[in-house]
Amino acid sequence: MNLRSFITCTGLGAIILLGSVCPVSACPPAPGAVQWQTRDGGNGHWYLRVGTPAAPPRLGWEAARAASEAMGGHLVTLTSAAENEFVRPMLIDGFFNVCLLGGYRVGSEWRWVTGEPWSYTNWYGGEPNNANGNEFYLASWVTPGTWNDVWSTYAAGYMVEWDAANGCAGDINEDCTVNGIDLAYVLADWGTVSSRSDLNSDGAINGVDLGIILYGWGSCP
Repeated sequence: MNLRSFITCTGLGAIILLGSVCPVSACPPAPGAVQWQTRDGGNGHWYLRVGTPAAPPRLGWEAARAASEAMGGHLVTLTSAAENEFVRPMLIDGFFNVCLLGGYRVGSEWRWVTGEPWSYTNWYGGEPNNANGNEFYLASWVTPGTWNDVWSTYAAGYMVEWDAANGCAGDINEDCTVNGIDLAYVLADWGTVSSRSDLNSDGAINGVDLGIILYGWGSCP
């Protein structure tokens, strides 16, 4: 069955509706981004450390914030111990593990760039101390995963977080392309209740799933 035949049988509106409610795989919002998957207890967000050790001129916090938002994300906000632990291995950069995070201070109050509640902290011992009188920004510190207040250009890198990523209906093997591989999965599972190819979650692998594959054919957004 080709796409035209499927449209004739079901109507284009049905495909669009099914495509909007079927499970989708997510493609990384930037090369190298890592997802904290919900099946592992995560939030489904994506994370990427940008920058390299000893790469002057180092980017200031304000510039890092702007760059993160230009990438469609924001400087990372670590609002739980679990999230902090997930990103901890990515914070190591060879320069005292210093990596800019999405926290900043206004007066005596610390805030996240997203406006989320400032309820979790993991300060390094003795921090924050505003040692130079201009330490208004948050960064990872000597022990990976611990925090310090720093001045704007102290860190060698920054961490970006994306709350969502492009969805890709029909991308069964999660290679960010809907192609013959995904079609082969549907045909191999035809008539069964295989969850991998049940793209509209109706308990059966049939022409509806095939239509979703054909409608989404090509590279993911």
